[in-house]
Amino acid sequence: MQSRIVCSMVLLVVVALSSSCIPLAEPSLTVSPDHPVACEDVVDVRIHSFPFTAASKPAILAWIQDQYGLAEKDISISHRPPTAELPDYWEWEMGWRFADRDYRIAFLVSGRPDVVVTVQWQSEAPTLGDVLRCLGQPSAYHAYYQSYPEAVWTTLDVLYPEKGLEFHGFIQSKVSYIDERVRMRLATYAEPGSQENFVAHVYMQEPGTEANAKSLSAFRPWPGDISKVMIDQAN
Repeated sequence: MQSRIVCSMVLLVVVALSSSCIPLAEPSLTVSPDHPVACEDVVDVRIHSFPFTAASKPAILAWIQDQYGLAEKDISISHRPPTAELPDYWEWEMGWRFADRDYRIAFLVSGRPDVVVTVQWQSEAPTLGDVLRCLGQPSAYHAYYQSYPEAVWTTLDVLYPEKGLEFHGFIQSKVSYIDERVRMRLATYAEPGSQENFVAHVYMQEPGTEANAKSLSAFRPWPGDISKVMIDQAN
């Protein structure tokens, strides 16, 4: 099972596949309402100019400095050469803080070129309602329970492949209802395209492979009504 864990500058989202699911029930009081987040704070329009198809270390560094007005010393850069155990692991990572958000760009430059940009909110993360208001209905979603030693979390991923966007939100407890108030704490940007290709970019997979098919099978078409969303049981 492929996974991504959300933490500062590091992302692993756990994709838990299951044949059983439950319909969402009553709203959970663990998700607190707040004032709406402005659309310009939901989607960073600067990333529309990111060179996804011509990414290189110099090009990415120049893009960050130009778009965010940062000096090179303000950008963290790490290099992890691929190994036999992790041949497709991200080879380069660049990270920086801007406003209340942590940005991370991870990319491969050898083997199969690939690149993603992630944005993690440290405060005032947009809600699912904010995302729907600003972007409309997503193409697909995956809601699931994820077991950790301390608790079972409820997690939601929504896809906008034609916009090159995935939003990831979670509640640090097991709830029976995900409504528009859940915080979408992380956004992942990749090259826009078909759902198959977009998921392959985000999860570091080759389109058409068994691993890609398994990840794609976790996503359901958006039902058009939040109350019809289903939560998959954790394996």
